[in-house]
Amino acid sequence: MTLGLQKPARETHVDAIGVKTNATNTELIRMAAQELPLDELLNALLARVVPSRHFQAMGRRLGWDGRGGVSLKEAARLPGVTRERIRQVEETTKMRLKVVTYFPALDRAIAVLDRAAGNLDFDAHVTLQRKRITEKPFLPRGVVTATEIFSKPRRFEIGPSPSAVHSPGMGSSEFSRALRSVCKIAHVSSVENLHIQVKDLVGEGVLIASTQRWLENNNLVEWLDDDHRWFLASKKGRLRYFTILRKMLSVSPVISSRSLLNGTRRYMRFRGQSCRIPLHVFEDLCRTAGLHVEDGVVSSLKPIDQNKALPDVERKMYQILKEDNDPITRKAFRAKCIAAGIKPNTFGTFLTISPIFERVSRGIYSLRDSDINLA
Repeated sequence: MTLGLQKPARETHVDAIGVKTNATNTELIRMAAQELPLDELLNALLARVVPSRHFQAMGRRLGWDGRGGVSLKEAARLPGVTRERIRQVEETTKMRLKVVTYFPALDRAIAVLDRAAGNLDFDAHVTLQRKRITEKPFLPRGVVTATEIFSKPRRFEIGPSPSAVHSPGMGSSEFSRALRSVCKIAHVSSVENLHIQVKDLVGEGVLIASTQRWLENNNLVEWLDDDHRWFLASKKGRLRYFTILRKMLSVSPVISSRSLLNGTRRYMRFRGQSCRIPLHVFEDLCRTAGLHVEDGVVSSLKPIDQNKALPDVERKMYQILKEDNDPITRKAFRAKCIAAGIKPNTFGTFLTISPIFERVSRGIYSLRDSDINLA
């Protein structure tokens, strides 16, 4: 009696939901082992187990067309069938593909995406093509469905966009937390400063390019330079900066950008916030406020009403200093303000916080940039 290998039987029956296949298990296994791009192999396998009528719908449903997958309702529109029919076809398709356990192209795709996830890759679909894993850009959701069908482990996760992958625990929330932390101390910041916060939350492995792409993709900030290195972090920050600028320009309609920046830093420092930004970035910030900036000089295109820009105490102190033909000693300034009904503590606070005042030297104060000469 001789023992031989029995040739696998071909499946030629039509099952209860009308899905017909002529592929043997051996054919599917041999096909998955080929050295071809992953997207080609996935579609070739799909073609062997799904009838032509449902092929496009299944490719779209599983994301194997590279577009990331669709709902049952959207997939059902292609062949003009019900969602339940597509669900049944999908279930049978997955069951028949489970015979494939050796799939080197899929293993390589998983390895590439796992590495990319460590740096929060926002272009994972292009990364797969660049690494020659797929023939065309291929959204990672299609790889996820393949790992589920073929029982392959993975570490990467999808998000914060369909083309992005990240490691577990390194989602969009960590970047949002870092941005909120930056906003507490500086409404204007650089990508580098934000990235320091991101690394504290996520780890040293994340790239600065990932931090910048997260900002760009989520439209959470207003960029202040063409290189996208500095940004205005919040609407609240916009209001804070513009309020400070209006104060100074209400008393000095034409002022140097350097003096304007120093006045802003004075105010922010008192508030426990930071304004450590380069002068050219600050000038861009002034432009976003609708101010005219040229040759290091800032001016307002329209006169700014002091009654609206300055509170009563600050406006009263300004009038005293203006009438006294500044500069003035702190002692004399204090005495005049008290005589005008301003409380000593209130005087001390406004002298320290107000951006319209400038300390010329020890104990000597004047209005900020009050004698600028454009000639």
